[in-house]
Amino acid sequence: MTFLPILYIMGKSKKEKDKEKTMKHYMLGEDPYLDGLFSDYDWVVSEYQYGSYEGWGELVAYHSGRGILEIHDLFHCSCYGPLEGGNVDRMSVDKYLQSVSIHDTDVESTSLRSKVLELLEGTK
Repeated sequence: MTFLPILYIMGKSKKEKDKEKTMKHYMLGEDPYLDGLFSDYDWVVSEYQYGSYEGWGELVAYHSGRGILEIHDLFHCSCYGPLEGGNVDRMSVDKYLQSVSIHDTDVESTSLRSKVLELLEGTK
């Protein structure tokens, strides 16, 4: 008796579709070489700057499925990468919007926050 393979033609599951999602990286400075660390996120905005043997900056990553933003302080010496020693804050979009103002004089990067606010407008 010969068995023929049966092919099921079905739509892709949500999990399969999510894997196909392509993260968009908006770099407002130099490339922090994330190496796919945020590939399951919708988008990442980074502003990074290299020095002689170090680097510094900030990164904001958005994941629509979790409804969160991750805010990373980027810093490194010559031994490790940008995610080496910085702080990470996780918060809802609403909390982020309440805590950030592009007119805030204490804000290090107005351009990064402006881009994040622009992208968040598209999520409403």
